[in-house]
Amino acid sequence: MNNISNNLLTSFSSSVLHERVAIIMIDKWNAELLAKYLSTHYQVIRSEPGSFPTQSFDVAVIDSASMQVLQNEIEQHQYAVRPRVVPFLLATTRQGLLRWTEGELQSLAMDVIVVPVEKAELLVRTKVLLKIAQYSKELNVAYERFVPQEFLHCLGKNNVVDVHLGDQVEREMTIMFSDIRDFTPLAESLSPQEVFDFLNSYLGQMEPIISEYHGFIDKYIGDAIMALFPTHADDAVSSAVSMLKNLRKYNELLARSEYPMINIGIGLNTGPLILGTVGGQHRMDGTVISDAVNLAARTEELTKKYYTKLLITENTYNKLQDPSKYQIRKLDRVKVKGKSKIVTIYEVFDADTENLIALKQQTSSDFELGVQLYHEDKCDEAYHYFKTTLQINPDDKVAEVYLQRCARPQNRHESETFIDSKFTL
Repeated sequence: MNNISNNLLTSFSSSVLHERVAIIMIDKWNAELLAKYLSTHYQVIRSEPGSFPTQSFDVAVIDSASMQVLQNEIEQHQYAVRPRVVPFLLATTRQGLLRWTEGELQSLAMDVIVVPVEKAELLVRTKVLLKIAQYSKELNVAYERFVPQEFLHCLGKNNVVDVHLGDQVEREMTIMFSDIRDFTPLAESLSPQEVFDFLNSYLGQMEPIISEYHGFIDKYIGDAIMALFPTHADDAVSSAVSMLKNLRKYNELLARSEYPMINIGIGLNTGPLILGTVGGQHRMDGTVISDAVNLAARTEELTKKYYTKLLITENTYNKLQDPSKYQIRKLDRVKVKGKSKIVTIYEVFDADTENLIALKQQTSSDFELGVQLYHEDKCDEAYHYFKTTLQINPDDKVAEVYLQRCARPQNRHESETFIDSKFTL
């Protein structure tokens, strides 16, 4: 063997046996030879002659006969692993090589090698194809950071390449908006680099929780998160509660790092929406359009008004499999600006401290009766129940909001409308 081949084989000696190469060949003699050459450098996956491997692999070496017999299986496999690329190396005769290069041989292979193979050439071609496969994998991981795989699945697409301008589908989903409270003053106290580090740290805490509950992030809007839950409303509520509980631990970390602690508000709404692509031929974006999205954004805005952490609309409440499994209380009836329909909103307080949960449970009857009387324009009577609620639970900010409304007649109908959201689509 010449020096080039010796040096080439030496370069493989440090390879880690983690890449998997499948040998799919009817010719047993050639299959044994290839397995012998490859097994010292890669994990070799073997299949019975005329059958497709049951194990996953990164590259396959296949002969012409198997390519013809297993064409359907190969096409199905390649479609199933999209957008990842799994290259096939066709091992054929010199006559087959001429047919392949001239386009006469219909082949799904990315490269070709002549049998009987020379070891160095086989290893070179296999290594190149593995690099192509790895690059494909890394590229698609990068794509998924900008176009979530879940977004593609909702569109019925398996690959970002398949997405076209105007693709759209109508689905019912639960929409989540989450926002950091008073982020602007916080950002002004930090350098630009510290702002980015802080945001990436915080968002890095929240994103895995959303994924854990089968949701996906549609977009980041500064310090805000817009996420979609295509499964059911319980996933969205459970995710929001988990995010708030995790925030308590994250705030402990911020305190130890001498960063100011933060609060967030989360709003959820469930309803039909259109998910699709908008833009032009050279620049398009995935988006969702619906009144349900607007209402979710405005519900999140209301968490500021009521000093609450998590609000859901009646649309989400009615979709819960068992609302009694959550700590929920009816909060108010509101009218969206520009709309005539009144929407009931609920507070979910599972993420509160154990003491605060107990106090809200203890005062639930007084609080709910006060809300009912308030909406019957019996503010004097409602005032009494909110006052009683606050005597037992001085930290009930919502009861305090209602008490102030009852005390000032001009504020009695504040809940009938609320401002446009900066997230309105």
